[in-house]
Parts: sequence; structure tokens; C-alpha cells
Amino acid sequence: MGKNKLKKTKVTKGQGVLPAGCVGTQKELGAVFGVSERTVRQWVREDMPKLENGYYDILEINTWVLKHGKGKKKDKNSRKLEISDTESIDFWDLQSRKATAELKQVELAKLRGELVSIDEVTQGRVRRVLSLKNSFLGLGRSLAPILAGLSPVEIQAQIDDRVTYILNAYADGMVDDEGRLNGENKTDATVNGVD
Repeated sequence: MGKNKLKKTKVTKGQGVLPAGCVGTQKELGAVFGVSERTVRQWVREDMPKLENGYYDILEINTWVLKHGKGKKKDKNSRKLEISDTESIDFWDLQSRKATAELKQVELAKLRGELVSIDEVTQGRVRRVLSLKNSFLGLGRSLAPILAGLSPVEIQAQIDDRVTYILNAYADGMVDDEGRLNGENKTDATVNGVD
């Protein structure tokens, strides 16, 4: 297979992030080498190299193919397709360098605080929802002493004010994950006014 054929081969990421120079399926490997998926399965039975994670390293397999004389096949137009050692090595070396540079950019962005993991975002959301829930569940305890002896209209006004205050405090980022106003310590009142 020529250099242009390799460059046009689409290598998908499947269900995870593939290492540079690797493909994730036998179908993709067949596309890279210009052979059928059935041929790739035969190669696997003949001990073609495979990474522990189930991916296929193109350069390693290319070496195996060349060593075992498996790389030359006729296509529908009866042309011989070959993978040139230098072409595939240059191509995958470039892909590896690009992937390494991308990874370093992502790591740098994470160190700068520009990126966070999906798990961190999800955990933060869960903590905020639980904190908001706890703030509302604590309304009865915090408002009961204040509401004693008030008329229904005054009670409604007090509850409306407290709910509005809680929602605005959360919307403005003034409340931490434990339900405390930012800048307060554990002995200070929470958003509900409870010690």
C-alpha cells in the first residue's frame, strides 16, 4: 500500500483513546493493510502481534507482515499493493508526534486549571445539588423559631424571602459545597441561618 493510501485511511477512536499508530478493530486494521477482515482474523490465528489492551500497533504488525510475506495482495484491479517500510514509519512517526504534542497541550491546560475531568465536574454538580437540597430541608428548622406567632401572610413573606435568598446565593456562587456562604468557617451560619 502506498503512502497516499495510508494517509487516506480513516482510523477511528472506537470506545477509548487509541495510542498513536494504533487501530482498535480488525476492520480498521484490514483497511490500513488493504486486506479483508477475514484475512486479519487469519493473521491473528497465525500469531500476529496484538497489544495487551486489544489494539493493533500498525508498525509492529507491518514488520510482522513483511517478515511473514503477508503484505502483498492483489486488489480488484489486479494491482499489487505493498506497504513501504519507510512510508508507514514516517507516517506513523508523524502521527505519534502529533498525538504526543496534543497530549502535552491537554496536560498543560489541565495544570493551568483550564480543563477538569468529567468525573470532577459530575462530582461537583452532585455536591452542589445535595447542598441545595440540604439547604431547603433545613428551612423548617431555621424558620420555625422566626415564624412562631406570625400571621399567615408574614409567614409566607418570611418563607419566600428565605427561598429567594437561598436560590440567589447558589446562583451567584456564594455558597460552597457544604451549604456555607463563601468565606465563612464551619462555626458560622449556613445559608439557612442555622448554627
